[in-house]
Amino acid sequence: MRSASIAIVAVLWAGAAAAPAQPAIPVYYTFDSSVDGESWPAPPQGLLPFEHYTTYAGVFFYNDTYNNMYFDDNHQAAGNAPNFDGQALWGNPTLLGDYIYIDFYGTYDGYVDAVQFDFAWAIAGQDAPTTLYIDLYDDFGNYEYLPVSLSTVFPAGPAFGDFDGAAGRVTITPFGTLSNIVEFYIDLTPIGTSGGSSEYALDNFSTEPAGEGPSNIEVADGTVGLRSNSVPGTGNFYLSVDLRNTGAAPTTYSVLVDGDFFDPYSQTNLPISGGEFIPGGATAAISKNQPSGQYGGSMTIVNDNNASDPDEVVNLGFSIWDPADLTDNSASTIDPADDGTISISNAPPAGHAGALRAAVRVTGVSVTGAGFGVSNLAIDDEARAGETLSGLVTFDPTGLSGGLHAGTLTVSLEMGSIDGSDNFSYLNFKPAVPEIVWDLSTVVATIPGDFNGDGHVNVIDLLILAQTW
Repeated sequence: MRSASIAIVAVLWAGAAAAPAQPAIPVYYTFDSSVDGESWPAPPQGLLPFEHYTTYAGVFFYNDTYNNMYFDDNHQAAGNAPNFDGQALWGNPTLLGDYIYIDFYGTYDGYVDAVQFDFAWAIAGQDAPTTLYIDLYDDFGNYEYLPVSLSTVFPAGPAFGDFDGAAGRVTITPFGTLSNIVEFYIDLTPIGTSGGSSEYALDNFSTEPAGEGPSNIEVADGTVGLRSNSVPGTGNFYLSVDLRNTGAAPTTYSVLVDGDFFDPYSQTNLPISGGEFIPGGATAAISKNQPSGQYGGSMTIVNDNNASDPDEVVNLGFSIWDPADLTDNSASTIDPADDGTISISNAPPAGHAGALRAAVRVTGVSVTGAGFGVSNLAIDDEARAGETLSGLVTFDPTGLSGGLHAGTLTVSLEMGSIDGSDNFSYLNFKPAVPEIVWDLSTVVATIPGDFNGDGHVNVIDLLILAQTW
């Protein structure tokens, strides 16, 4: 019997190189989850003081403003600033906190060579400052102080007393003692207030060459292989990957599918904009109406308009498992005084070459009836193809009267596949496995003088007998 492990639905295809922990790709963020492929914190809570959000590429956004930071389009002043359209990163700084802190320690290299973003701010009762100050550090600990001119003024709106806000495109590259950019702090002190009547906002955040160079299509999560499994059936099974264009230029892409898989949607010359994230942007399908066994193929994503952009290749694997075929001895009443053995057997794989049969795993064991129990059978025990689960029904007569005693043993099971690491794993479209119930019965002999019902006469019985005289 084997103990189960955590089910794995998608794993790297055997033989494919593992992806790096953090993808070595540039980023381009509009702070809209539906566009960026990032699950930015949802309103109304936003990002609370002294909390942070780390993107899939390892960019770390830290809020040090003692007030909420938001990722939505409910900003008031920024909507009037150039290049701010829809959702942005924004908030209302206070006198207690001064900075937004952004670092690149978690990226593949641990630093970037350039950063760009649109910035805007406003404050009630006065025109906003037109100079922004940023503290910069590189991965050698060198420091530089960067003043940025916010060259565009805009009407901040009635919420800010109809004063002007200031905005501009911020470009950061190494200068002075800096070799690269590993972290930076945006100073919000000039617009900090006690009542939250000020606003800052960032949008269109990118690192080189994102937002600057040609189209560059990436598999968004760095996946190099996908596999899954199912029981046989009609229809198709689909495997998809998310795509992102990390460049500024729009392009089209085509998906080439081979092996046992096919292209279900004629994915040719599909459009993708600069910076766009497309969930499930490339898909391959395979028929479930095939004999059980292992199947494979690949999916190649081609950038139609940029020949220098390497193709993205995702290896595909799929296994079809015949359902578990179980037999057991529940048709007979189990008497622990006789044999007491219960058994659940799973049939071997079908006769064709490469056949696979699903395993079953115990998910529940329940015994009714005083005195009855079961040993050698536990939750997570497995019966794979050609294997048998067994247990031993026990009975303790202590405190029970003589005569017939009855109960039941119920075992709950689920069906699953065996993954590439030899672990019990989830199985798609698996049928439910009915509970197996055994009737239990045994007879406790009646012994004269056995007053406490433990099956024999002892000192306690003699004391009880003496008290009755």
